[in-house]
Amino acid sequence: MKSTKKLTLSAAAVAITAVLLMLSSVLGLMELCVGALASLVVVLIYIEVGGVYPWLVWAVTSTLSILLLPTKTMGVLYLMLFGLYPMLKAYIEKLRSRSLWVVIKFVYVTAVIAAFIALTELVLGVPFFEEMPTLSPLVQNLVKGGIILLCYVAFFAYDMFITVLVRLYYQKFRDKFKRIFK
Repeated sequence: MKSTKKLTLSAAAVAITAVLLMLSSVLGLMELCVGALASLVVVLIYIEVGGVYPWLVWAVTSTLSILLLPTKTMGVLYLMLFGLYPMLKAYIEKLRSRSLWVVIKFVYVTAVIAAFIALTELVLGVPFFEEMPTLSPLVQNLVKGGIILLCYVAFFAYDMFITVLVRLYYQKFRDKFKRIFK
């Protein structure tokens, strides 16, 4: 594929992803689903264009989303997770040991959760955990731990979501895409 076509596809990917992320700020509770959907655009660029282009799509889209989105949390999530993880996943899964995959992914999601909590509380000034004055400190900590556990479950579900959709793309849609953008 010629470099002008690669650049054009990457620019279109940035536009589509930016629109999806803007849509996430309108949809409220569906913002995480829209973020996961936006990450598939990066996957497509990674598969079809390769090289530095998916990294550029991630960097430009992250910058635009942090600058333009009314709620900065989705921009931060795209920067740290939805835009970055699909590319890291491809590199992680080139390793031979599947158990090493799980360890690296667990360490990554732990770092993302910790960084996201720190960024939302320290930089954006938004408390990650709401105060629950009617609950005892023990119950509050159990609730916080449960929320973090749900974050891990959601992350590994997201990981499987990407895997299934990449397989589906290769099996059903790649040939059609190649014919259109040859």
